[in-house]
Amino acid sequence: MIKKLAPYMKKYKTPLILGVLCAALEATFELLIPLVMAQIVDVGISTGDTGYTIKMGLLMLVMAAISLSFGIGLSKFSAIAGQGFGAELRQAEYEKIQTYSFKNIEKFSTASLITRLTTDITMIQNSLTMGIKLLVRAPMMLIVACILAVTISPKLAMIFLVSMPVLIISRDIRIIAFAFFPLAELILVTKFRDKIDRPRPFDVLDVTPLENHSSGHSFPSLHCSSSFVITMALYYIHPFLGSVGLIVSIFVAVSRLLSGVHYPSDIIAGIIIGTGFGLPYLCL
Repeated sequence: MIKKLAPYMKKYKTPLILGVLCAALEATFELLIPLVMAQIVDVGISTGDTGYTIKMGLLMLVMAAISLSFGIGLSKFSAIAGQGFGAELRQAEYEKIQTYSFKNIEKFSTASLITRLTTDITMIQNSLTMGIKLLVRAPMMLIVACILAVTISPKLAMIFLVSMPVLIISRDIRIIAFAFFPLAELILVTKFRDKIDRPRPFDVLDVTPLENHSSGHSFPSLHCSSSFVITMALYYIHPFLGSVGLIVSIFVAVSRLLSGVHYPSDIIAGIIIGTGFGLPYLCL
């Protein structure tokens, strides 16, 4: 099918290629804009540097304008390629119909031939126009997002990259739901802990931890939040699994407290956050 239709795109290769480039660049700039916004919050606002905030804000506006320009270019070039492709198909089909005998025309019927010249070709050219936007933009956003994730946090990106094939291959919404909320909790709580960077009990008190542990990043307890959201996910799969998960989560919470690596408030906050991330399971 593609080999038969490809010759009718020869005149419109340039708009097609430009449309693909615009789609890729638009997706790239859309993903870069949040990084600039993060710099404004993390550096400009947190340090009170008004000049830096204004400078990065202007950069974000420029990037948004560039992304908008590529979006307009995508719409323009994809429309040119689609309409031109449709025109070439109609011309070829019209010339083919002119070679038909009256018997062939009666066989296909006039109404059927008109439908092929109009509706069918319109659907094909619309598929090309929309296909450039969907088949290029979506994979490009996925590729760039993976690259940025690895650049920002390689450890968290590995979790995302490992779980992504499972989510793609799986058609069971239960498996997708099971993986989504714990993964979201892990990423967000980790980023929040990095921002707060609360000292651990052994950092400020005369306490010797029962295990070797790095300093800082105490609030909230990631072990507790992760264990409780996983408990909610297990309960979503089967109540018995949820009961087992609850016992294990309570053991984890107590052990983190007794080992001297967390304050009680860290444990309580972790339980609340983990349970909160798991509440959507009750609605599914």
